[in-house]
Amino acid sequence: MLNRVTIAGRLTADPEPRATKRGVVVTNFCVAVDRDYVDQVTGERGTDFIDVTAWRGLAEFVVTYFHKGDRVEVDGRLTVSDRTSKEGVKYRNVKVHADSIYFGGDKRKPAEAAVPMAEEPISNSAIEDDLEGDIPGEASMPEAAE
Repeated sequence: MLNRVTIAGRLTADPEPRATKRGVVVTNFCVAVDRDYVDQVTGERGTDFIDVTAWRGLAEFVVTYFHKGDRVEVDGRLTVSDRTSKEGVKYRNVKVHADSIYFGGDKRKPAEAAVPMAEEPISNSAIEDDLEGDIPGEASMPEAAE
């Protein structure tokens, strides 16, 4: 089975770091991705807002070097979690679990261009099984099938 996704867009807000009970760094952020087509009625291009989660070193990298409005390219896999509210309403949350994140090619001011680049992309290959439920308010992430 294959579960791979690549998105490119702009960050909607500055990524904020958090930590699990065990001290593992995680960040959630949203990427605004323009649709390929123009609506014939309004003449406007639609935008999808896609939630992304990054863990450990990749999360630290994102928090350090990316800010609201920056172009970003994310490679990862889709995760789907179902939950039910206290009122009994069922929700489905779809997000991208980032494995690699790249700069999207913005033209930066000279002072900002001096961001150190790793020789190889910084990546997040797997989530430890025992992290499930460590983040308050977050649904448990499904286990990765390998």
